[in-house]
Amino acid sequence: MISQKLYAIQNTATGHVKIGIAANPEKRRASLQAGATGRLKVLLEIEAKSAVTSEAYLHRQFDSDKLYGEWFNINDLSVLETAFYEASELEPVDKPLLPDMGVRWKLREFLDAHNITPHQLAVKTDGKLSQRSVYSLANSRTNGVRFDTLEAIIPVLKELTGKPVKLTDLLDYTDEPN
Repeated sequence: MISQKLYAIQNTATGHVKIGIAANPEKRRASLQAGATGRLKVLLEIEAKSAVTSEAYLHRQFDSDKLYGEWFNINDLSVLETAFYEASELEPVDKPLLPDMGVRWKLREFLDAHNITPHQLAVKTDGKLSQRSVYSLANSRTNGVRFDTLEAIIPVLKELTGKPVKLTDLLDYTDEPN
């Protein structure tokens, strides 16, 4: 597997910063340069314990500065640098946050009861969850529960149904491990 690095690329004309991951940040900069109005430069490039986790953390940290996609208007680059080093130490969170505790998804039942397809749900999450992820949840092909997944799903289901959605609508708990 190719190692991914966490990077920050700045557009020198606008000051805007792109936070992302790539195997080769300089190559990524060059590919972005073709469509850029100003010169792009790699500000930061760092190996992380989990590039994906670190990138998601940084996107959340700078959410109030988000312009579009992965581009941010970050005025204090020392804050960005500090956040980069903090993020690089984060452990991967590809493991479920509640593994093997007798927790079972009831998403399929909920969707069926409200005539919602997994595709509709995935589209409405605006990229927070892929169709593959939603289908895996709906078909109980996942073990455990991630809070960021619930955070992405619950408001969308509330919007689609027009009703409040409780955890017990989506999850079942037994005392027996899975």
